Amino acid sequence: MNEQQEEYPRGGRGRGRVEEEEEEEEEEEEEEEEEEEEEEEEEEEKRKRKRKGMTKLKNTKNTIDEREGLRRKRRASQERINEQSAINNQQAASR
Repeated sequence: MNEQQEEYPRGGRGRGRVEEEEEEEEEEEEEEEEEEEEEEEEEEEKRKRKRKGMTKLKNTKNTIDEREGLRRKRRASQERINEQSAINNQQAASR
């Protein structure tokens, strides 16, 4: 009798149902936690992709700006060369 009381406390075999319900609740909670973790991981991946995309855009913009800057420098340099050539040609023509 003592063994039965330890096995089924509070008078009965109905305790098994309560334990089953508790186990089911625990399983449901675990599943919910797993789903939440998966959602968080997906969101983190989205954020990483977005950051990576933004970095790509930023790098592209920087590259475009750098190219444009180099073009401006070349144009300015070429204009100075052309101006100096024009001055030299005028001086040579006046001699």
